[in-house]
Amino acid sequence: MTTDAIVIDDHRLFGAGLCGLLEMVPGIETAKYFADPEAALTAPALDNVRVIISDFFIPGHMLTTSLPRLRKKFPTAKIVVVSASISRLDRETSEHAGADAYFEKSLQPELFLERLTALMEGKEVESSTVEPSSKLTPRQEDILIAMARGLNTKQIASDLGVSTETVKTHISRLYSALGVATRQAAVTWARENGYY
Repeated sequence: MTTDAIVIDDHRLFGAGLCGLLEMVPGIETAKYFADPEAALTAPALDNVRVIISDFFIPGHMLTTSLPRLRKKFPTAKIVVVSASISRLDRETSEHAGADAYFEKSLQPELFLERLTALMEGKEVESSTVEPSSKLTPRQEDILIAMARGLNTKQIASDLGVSTETVKTHISRLYSALGVATRQAAVTWARENGYY
């Protein structure tokens, strides 16, 4: 018996539900669940795998290691990473590791099916991430992203071609806009709201 789709997720209930959902996609008759990528990589007799859906974060398994291995074993399969994260960095990491698309777990099932079907038909599918909040000015966004990349105030000033005092003023206003008091809290906010 062939397996048309593989679901890799450490949450069994989510994995089982996704397997059932995948069987509603035209051309997929069977979907098989695995709790981690190693189990999928070592499973015998997986033929005709057309799509792989993998969680971004599975304890004990690095996506940047497992996705290239899955791509090598199943070279023609479409690989979609699903995650609760809206982080642009997580999306970019997934795509760099070989994912064809990145879908948020919060997607409505109908939209998930629509995007997956389009992807399997060879159409361009935009990876989903929530658009960042518009409560920041463009300069505040630049500074927030630089802070998230680990740059200090002096480095940010140099990159932006402004004085360190100007950066400090922007950071103060940024903290106020976000309702935070520390750099770490701002970086956490940036990650949770799709800035990186």
